[in-house]
Amino acid sequence: MKPFEQENHESNTPLHRRRLLLRSMIVLPLCLVCCTEPQQQAGTAQDAASTGDAVQGVWEVMTQKSPDGRTTEQAGPGQIIFTGGRYSAIYSIADGERPSSAVPFNPTAEEKAAQYDTIIANAGTYEISGSQLTFRPMIAKTPEFTGGSSTNVFRVDGDTLEMTTQTIVGRDGVSAANAGASMTLRRVR
Repeated sequence: MKPFEQENHESNTPLHRRRLLLRSMIVLPLCLVCCTEPQQQAGTAQDAASTGDAVQGVWEVMTQKSPDGRTTEQAGPGQIIFTGGRYSAIYSIADGERPSSAVPFNPTAEEKAAQYDTIIANAGTYEISGSQLTFRPMIAKTPEFTGGSSTNVFRVDGDTLEMTTQTIVGRDGVSAANAGASMTLRRVR
């Protein structure tokens, strides 16, 4: 068999297809990082100020305060990324460490519920009007929030962002009870 024919023969095997998939899973993210690096540099505080978008960049959640005034220091990682009118937010709301599964990567129904309750995750678009920041999630951990909105009063002081939630409204117009919650974030990029 000629080398070319052998290569074509191997491309039909499950092992070869898995290798190609693995290579693409490694190469594509590397290409995205390499190709987008100069654009990400534009997310500095100085560039954000010049474009009028003071929140642009990557922010790490430092503290959270519930509507009843209880303050939680972040036990685990959490971040909000703002860029070009889009955002992605994922962070823990747990007091202390998030619950683990007894069997790694195979949680029971009870463990899943406990883990689910300790995290916020949503992404979509955002708008700024004066000191008001409005999130409009296109996807959210809580389905009712998808298509809804959250309005927040915000203030940026150097590399610190403070936000206080004014309203959270689901896609059906029903308000959530989290108004008054606030968080402090630190710009990491």
